[in-house]
Amino acid sequence: MNFEYILADKNADASEISYDVFINKWDENGIDLQLNFSNPLAVSQGRGNDKAMVSIKNPGLFVSKSSGKMIQAENALAVQNVPRQVTLDVDVDKLEGQAIAASLSVKASMILLVILQLRLGMSLDNMFLLFYFMQLMCYLKVYDSPFPANV
Repeated sequence: MNFEYILADKNADASEISYDVFINKWDENGIDLQLNFSNPLAVSQGRGNDKAMVSIKNPGLFVSKSSGKMIQAENALAVQNVPRQVTLDVDVDKLEGQAIAASLSVKASMILLVILQLRLGMSLDNMFLLFYFMQLMCYLKVYDSPFPANV
């Protein structure tokens, strides 16, 4: 078998990613593999997820006990997305709740900012109001705000 780890972020340091491969289950129905990362916080940095690719070098060695058929060449390659990881001492549910709360508070502050801009813009020159809304439209995404806290 050949294991390859593909980084989604081209600026990420590949030397920070080291892992061990464990076989959880191996029977006539398939193989269940587990990757144990030495530095889980370095996995899937950036907006995209990294990928783990497993390819079988010699598929003829893998024959099903029940059917007697070997693995086809097109099934000898598996690619799986690797989601962001957390360390063992982190409660994932609590982390997701904090991320949702942070996202909602930022959205609420953006809506409050728009309301304040409208209210204050009525007393200012219309040109300043135009600049305020251009800044809001160009630089802020209310519904897709990327944060490090996104899980």
